[in-house]
Amino acid sequence: MIGRRVVPGVALGLLVALAVAGCRESNEGPMATEAAPPAPSEGMRGISLQNFHVGDTRWVLQADTASVFRERKRVEADWVSIDFFDGEEHVSTMTADRGILLQNTDDLEARGNVRVVADDGAVLKTEVLFWSHGRSRIHTDEFVEITRDENVLTGIGLEADPGLDRIDLKQEVHGTVRSTESVTEAPGAGG
Repeated sequence: MIGRRVVPGVALGLLVALAVAGCRESNEGPMATEAAPPAPSEGMRGISLQNFHVGDTRWVLQADTASVFRERKRVEADWVSIDFFDGEEHVSTMTADRGILLQNTDDLEARGNVRVVADDGAVLKTEVLFWSHGRSRIHTDEFVEITRDENVLTGIGLEADPGLDRIDLKQEVHGTVRSTESVTEAPGAGG
């Protein structure tokens, strides 16, 4: 009886020792080989960038501060505000804690407290939102909430025009439609 208890105890002790040694090695390896993130080429305060397409303004980005990474063709900005246009008509304003401009494609990425306010009053809230320059669309795979008047739509994933006129919610779509007479809750096709 004593022999049976000692063998499993020794085996368990060896397994724990091997696991600890394996964890120690895997934690030390990547740390030793990881390179520090590249430093920005330059920094700016109070920036304003404008994007055009066939002579029309697509968007105007303003930010408190920005770091330019020339080799990566990337601009990273803090406290971002982006005005979107359709031709010469202003359609919405997006704000976010951080923004990234990919200079190769003119695509944008907004992160942290992202809010799009359309000129007609519709409001989109999410944590991550992308602007695809080639498609002139905003999109995300994150949770979104869209409010128009007292009506609220929520879902996971979205593709829309920046004026929030044409919206495609991808999954778990739910809505609350309020009229002056009643309140109706309607789960979407993905819910």
